Amino acid sequence: MTQLARSLGQWGKPAFERTLKQELQQLKPNLLPLQYAVTEGGLVDDSPIEATISTSEDGGAHINVKAGIFFTEMVPSCSCGDEPQAKPVYCELIIKIDKDSAETEFKLCLD
Repeated sequence: MTQLARSLGQWGKPAFERTLKQELQQLKPNLLPLQYAVTEGGLVDDSPIEATISTSEDGGAHINVKAGIFFTEMVPSCSCGDEPQAKPVYCELIIKIDKDSAETEFKLCLD
């Protein structure tokens, strides 16, 4: 499971959102549920993601965060000789960071 220990260490401090954004952007895209957000039936590209933090709140045993994620989807072409096309995609994730272990859950926001 993914752990966001640096972000947990900054919880309640001014650097929390900046640290969380940096940690998210360092993750490999395959660690996030981005495959459920593709729009053209393609695959999530391995290129770095961009993250924005919308909200963060104390959820008792967890830190609850809503984040916007920009990533690239590789869409297969319709012709035999064409290369896949890169398409930008945006989605929102619900992130739950355990305050004891820093173990982190990611869920696609369907709102």
